[in-house]
Amino acid sequence: MAGRAAEKEVFMRARAGNISVSFPTEDESRNWEERFVSKLKEGGYRVRQE
Repeated sequence: MAGRAAEKEVFMRARAGNISVSFPTEDESRNWEERFVSKLKEGGYRVRQE
């Protein structure tokens, strides 16, 4: 990631494919990554089509 060292991408596997989420800072990325992992361990997210 040349030029984007502070930006990190979090990947999640979904039935339809991969979801890529980018965050502006490493701290924000780490915070959201911890939230995602915690939520997935609790049973995951419910996704609905609108």
